[in-house]
Amino acid sequence: MKKSIKLHYYRSKSGIPNFGDELSRDVVEFVTGQTVTRSGRYFADLIAIGSILDKYVSNKGKIVSHTRKVLGKPVFVWGSGLIERHKIQNTALHLLSVRGDLTKSCLANTETLALGDPGLFANQIVGTKKKQGIGIVPHYTDKCHPLIKDLERLPNVKIIDVERSGVDVCRDIAGCERILSSSLHGLIVADSFSIPNRRIGFYNNLKGGNFKFDDYASALDRQNISSTQLVHPDQVKALAFEDADFGYQEKVEELCLNLTKALKRYF
Repeated sequence: MKKSIKLHYYRSKSGIPNFGDELSRDVVEFVTGQTVTRSGRYFADLIAIGSILDKYVSNKGKIVSHTRKVLGKPVFVWGSGLIERHKIQNTALHLLSVRGDLTKSCLANTETLALGDPGLFANQIVGTKKKQGIGIVPHYTDKCHPLIKDLERLPNVKIIDVERSGVDVCRDIAGCERILSSSLHGLIVADSFSIPNRRIGFYNNLKGGNFKFDDYASALDRQNISSTQLVHPDQVKALAFEDADFGYQEKVEELCLNLTKALKRYF
């Protein structure tokens, strides 16, 4: 019987979940068929979903990662990303895949590295649902924006709370005809279900700015992931049903196959 996989993913000190981070456990269990337990940052076997590489390339992170490698117990990286651009010449992390080209370009010796955010497996975990209406997915830092109350009053519009389990939020997104999101994983899960989606902004105070969004988009050859500032409820319908090319979503299956192969070589 295989031991459970020790997986590190972000969770706030308050213990309130953020669905994109929580989804990491669901996806790793789905792909590997193994039990997964959440672990401390420097005791994990594996890191996956999230902009969590920065902690591992800090001075402390480098020391711990090198020690783990020397002991024959490296930290594996599967689909993780940086929150902002760094230039990292060498890392003792065992890289299986990263989120996108921007993260990849910051790392050395990554020519054959698989790309993609593991959140793209959401449709395989949750399955399809009847789609109806517009879903708005505010990042957790946008939940208290004053416009949210006005958006809640709009007909056929659902505000999706991201501070819940990964599967619960994915089910809500899967049931929408269109998605507007300031949360990166709101967009990723929408792409997983082939739901047309648009990035919106509220407070626009996310660390790293556009980096993680552009990083994710690069793996899919998604050409437009720029943010549109939402200032009035009247914008919602026009933004949600604006003409755009979502042909890049056809690449989701290919990325998931590559990610599966990368992870199953070791887990």
